[in-house]
Amino acid sequence: DIQLTPGAPRRHNGCFTDMGSWMGFTLSEKEKPTAGFCGPFSIYYRNWYARSLVSLIDGTVQEQSYYPGEIRMSLKKDGADFYESLQFVDARTALLTVTNPSKVPFTFTADSISTRANVSRYKNRVTIGDFYGERVIIDFPQEVKVTDTDHNYLATVPRGVEQLTIAISLVEQDTEASVQHVHTASLLANPKVALDENEKR
Repeated sequence: DIQLTPGAPRRHNGCFTDMGSWMGFTLSEKEKPTAGFCGPFSIYYRNWYARSLVSLIDGTVQEQSYYPGEIRMSLKKDGADFYESLQFVDARTALLTVTNPSKVPFTFTADSISTRANVSRYKNRVTIGDFYGERVIIDFPQEVKVTDTDHNYLATVPRGVEQLTIAISLVEQDTEASVQHVHTASLLANPKVALDENEKR
């Protein structure tokens, strides 16, 4: 059972993780829905980075499901449908694929970032950390406009974008982060390659 909304009274008892990663995600509980996958959860430090790190503003969850190697969610916003899929492609990186058939503009933000975490942005990269040196990095593709808000971010996707891929990474040190930045740029340049490899497993 990987349904758990952060902040729920019961203890965390399971999450979706893969490829040996030390971060995990959950699906929100029906009574406490979120407009995105819950987490990530730091498995090593037992801390939630956010209620939902990438949340669709004004979105309402319609369906969510878990498959081996993947979690999925469908949402609705102002009559438009959105489909999300989260897959781990290596121990540090999960790719979030967002499909927007109507090609309407929309905006992501984080739902309830931990007050213990710092939030910073460099261009289209948002860094949230750190728990004892550990941090989470969100990399948005170039067509997305990312801006700062109070202890949060806004990522605005313009009209006309039918599909995009967002990278969510967990790193421990500055040296790891530097290597990860290069790796993530390569992944986002052609995410289909990594996602196809994941499908073959």
